Amino acid sequence: SAPETVGFNAHIRPILSDKCFSCHGFDSTTREENLRLDTAEGAYAALESDPKRFAIVPGKPEESVVLQRINDMNDPMPPEDFHKPLSAEEKNLIARWISK
Repeated sequence: SAPETVGFNAHIRPILSDKCFSCHGFDSTTREENLRLDTAEGAYAALESDPKRFAIVPGKPEESVVLQRINDMNDPMPPEDFHKPLSAEEKNLIARWISK
C-alpha cells in the first residue's frame, strides 16, 4: 500500500535511481538532454531544450515535464526499450511528491 507521507530519500530516490539515473544521473557521458535528476539543482533547473519549462516544479505537477513524460503513452519515460517501465504506484508516488 502507498505510504501516507512520500519522502524523497525513502520513496522517490530509489525509483529514480533504478529507472532514471542511467540516462539522467551523474555520468555526463551517458546523460540525455543534459537533464540531471540525481541533484536538486538539476531536477529543478530549466530544461536546456526549452528554458521556459522545468523537469520538476515543486507544488505544480501540471507544469512538471517529468510527469508529462512518464505519463506520455506515445513516448514514455523511461523509454520502452529500457525495459524498466514505471508502475502505476511509482508514477503516483512521484506525482504526490511533486505535489507537496
